[in-house]
Amino acid sequence: KLLCMRHPEEFKEDILWYWCALQSLTQEQLQGAKAGGWPGTTEETQRKLQLLHHEGIAAPSRAAEILSRDLAPASDPLIIDELMNIWFLNCFEYSKTASTIYFFSSFMSHSCYPNAVWYYRGADHIVRARRQIRPGEEVCISYLSEDDLLQHVPVRLQRLQNTKRFWCTCERCSAAEDPSRGFVCPQCDTGQMYAHVVGTEAAHPEGCRVLSSEFSA
Repeated sequence: KLLCMRHPEEFKEDILWYWCALQSLTQEQLQGAKAGGWPGTTEETQRKLQLLHHEGIAAPSRAAEILSRDLAPASDPLIIDELMNIWFLNCFEYSKTASTIYFFSSFMSHSCYPNAVWYYRGADHIVRARRQIRPGEEVCISYLSEDDLLQHVPVRLQRLQNTKRFWCTCERCSAAEDPSRGFVCPQCDTGQMYAHVVGTEAAHPEGCRVLSSEFSA
């Protein structure tokens, strides 16, 4: 935390991600540190972390070089950036101040129409089906909150890009219409009506196709 305060122009990410990366270094990589004192993780745990999705890093950031110099002199700054990227892209939010990685769950793909949902039961991370899953169908969870899943396509796309750095192409995001955002027409009980989303261009008609009526709030 002190290093982040001393070099605010270099430490541009949330302090949590730097802390997670440092906690994922091995005892050997932490040898000779000027400060710190945490035990470090095992080589096996770090190897498993590196199997998870992360972006390629050509050169270390200045922040990683500072962390390596002061807190992990036996480590390559690139490994610090790599571990931080792994945590950023694969972790689950345990609370407002803590995040965690569950090895198998972190391999699951995202869908805005997920067939599984995850939750915590004490220290356990539980994944269960939220609808019927066909044999051979990929089990997908949502990287977005339940509230965000109700958002319009452009909003969901941007939030996933900001938090997980990818553009979603799931069936809801690529479809011409998003049925989960439609209302049953109160006049015919057959057609669907869609409310206009302020600040976006609707990807579907806003009126009932059956009656050709417009939506009114």
